[in-house]
Amino acid sequence: MKKIEALQNKIIKLDKLMTFSKKDIKSEFLTKALEIITELGSSIIVLILMVLISLFNSWKLVFLFLPIYLFQVLIVELVKLTFRRTRPDSQVNTNILGLKSTSGSFPSGHTSNMFCFAYLFCNYFETNILITILVFLIAANIGLSRILLGKHYLVDVLAGALIGLSLGILGSYVWILLYTTTTIIPKI
Repeated sequence: MKKIEALQNKIIKLDKLMTFSKKDIKSEFLTKALEIITELGSSIIVLILMVLISLFNSWKLVFLFLPIYLFQVLIVELVKLTFRRTRPDSQVNTNILGLKSTSGSFPSGHTSNMFCFAYLFCNYFETNILITILVFLIAANIGLSRILLGKHYLVDVLAGALIGLSLGILGSYVWILLYTTTTIIPKI
């Protein structure tokens, strides 16, 4: 029990050290750029990306991307409900569109969304190393923007990245298993 308490205290110290606010950013241009970057990880934007890729490549990709992605969103929301961690004090509870944040801080859903999408995209299209690095840099920048804008703590973003990536990998393996052993899923 003491080890858990010690770990919690270390996390709290790290959170306080790495807590930012939009007020800490002196450039209005940089603030707006970060607000745009951070919204690339929203559930709606990632869902739109998946649908667009499916429409322009093969509509059957929806059968691959959508179930894995929606499962990841469900798990993140269940973890948020379990931990009920409040967002940093600097959080203004609205996004660039003026919509209110409705869920807890741990883990970062935007970061999880983008890391899950990044894995699915790079894995399915077997991207080269440069494209893979670029896609994961975009995902990492979304996580960083969440911290710099004061919407999440560092631990929230790290957990979001780990959950999104893990569920993307796990979902792909489950999908491959179902794809090769049943006729439920249409051939892509």
